[in-house]
Amino acid sequence: MKRLYEFAKRKAFPGLEFYLNKWTNPFDSLADFGCGPASPAMYLHIKKKLGIDAANAAIDESRKRNIFTEYLVADVLHTGLRKKSYDVTMSLDVVNLMEKKDGLALIKEMERIAKKRVIILCPNGSIEEPKEMKGQSHSKYKSEYKYLKYRSSWTAKGMRGKGYTVIGINGLKWLRESNAKPRIKPTFLGVIISDASQLFARFFPSTAFHLLCYKELKQSK
Repeated sequence: MKRLYEFAKRKAFPGLEFYLNKWTNPFDSLADFGCGPASPAMYLHIKKKLGIDAANAAIDESRKRNIFTEYLVADVLHTGLRKKSYDVTMSLDVVNLMEKKDGLALIKEMERIAKKRVIILCPNGSIEEPKEMKGQSHSKYKSEYKYLKYRSSWTAKGMRGKGYTVIGINGLKWLRESNAKPRIKPTFLGVIISDASQLFARFFPSTAFHLLCYKELKQSK
């Protein structure tokens, strides 16, 4: 039943996987900044995929899942990658884990490295740090992973001001807790209502739980 619902949901309420595939097609190379152990890049059919993370444990887990064709253990602000060396650069739930000035620096760095497009996913506005995130203070990632706490907030208006197209994703913000789980109980009903609200949140990102942004880069002559 769950599998059937997931299939129906993908058709009726397109989510992150749908838009990442749409926005990375037909490009051949992608660099994921702050890829973590289970990046949605696993769903992308791209020839050359680079996963970048400062945490060895996250990279090791990602390797086991064979998500990327290449890996780089590095601070996302200091990767040493060449200018315009990847068609697409993306960061998913990363800029909000950085101080604002560092988040802006990351965006600038991603725009430097990308040839075609930059994709950014972040929570919409201010959001309480999930309990699960706080619990990681004693996890295997703590000693290596620099960007742990929520440090900055980002808005649709602010991202548009930087030249990004912004859509809302993961439904209406008030229908989900900070860890993205549905507020409405029973859970199965909360999931359905939250998923259905994506039809509205898609076009009104200021109401959404997440902001999904992309920017087309002009080709230098």
